[in-house]
Amino acid sequence: FFSTTMASNMIGNLPVAGLCAISGDAVAQMLSGKGIQQLNMHRAISAGLIGSVLQGFLTTGWLWNLNLAIPRPMIGIDSFPQVGWLAVKVGMDSAFWGSVMNTMNVVARRIAAGDSVVQAYHNWREIILGITRAEFKFWPAFGAMVYTCVPEAQQVNAFGVGGFIWSVYLSFAANTGVTSNAKGLFRYGKPTGVRMSAPLHVEQNQVVGRLVTMRFDDKSSALPLHGAIGRPRASRPCSSKFRV
Repeated sequence: FFSTTMASNMIGNLPVAGLCAISGDAVAQMLSGKGIQQLNMHRAISAGLIGSVLQGFLTTGWLWNLNLAIPRPMIGIDSFPQVGWLAVKVGMDSAFWGSVMNTMNVVARRIAAGDSVVQAYHNWREIILGITRAEFKFWPAFGAMVYTCVPEAQQVNAFGVGGFIWSVYLSFAANTGVTSNAKGLFRYGKPTGVRMSAPLHVEQNQVVGRLVTMRFDDKSSALPLHGAIGRPRASRPCSSKFRV
């Protein structure tokens, strides 16, 4: 499953994978209306680092073992068995590895953008189905071309070139129409625009309701509290007869 040759290939594939990911994110930003001077370099560099690690290390290992399981002589377009094995190979690549890579890519990009892990998960859950549908529209055909026309030693770099196109799409998907709480790495945070109050137990709700009713001779629902447990404070001014 691992060898010094594979490790050497991993190191050699890092530059192309990183460059394609950075370029793809920069193009995505420019297509969204930003000029070169306005590019978010933190986002582009983060995309490059994520792409180089995922593509250079993980995809190299995946392709190495996939080519061992289904070697080049078994696939092609010369016979029905070869076409069948080619379909199996590209199907496994997109259905399994494509899903894994897209998940890791989206989550890593959202965390790099400042999301908490929880918020990054929620954003992934909202967009992953659309990304998976797009995956099967692009990668099986591209993968079939790579597996049949490109030598095994250069297949990761060939996928990296296709990854440039895919990085443009992923940058749009991971950064457009998503909600960020900007809570940082491994910190729990609520989505922006959602107001959360301190939870009260049932007994505490009943006690607070009785205190407010006795003091103001009104329903507790008409007097919003500030979310603190204990002594209630009304959010509207008291009338003069209650002032001390």
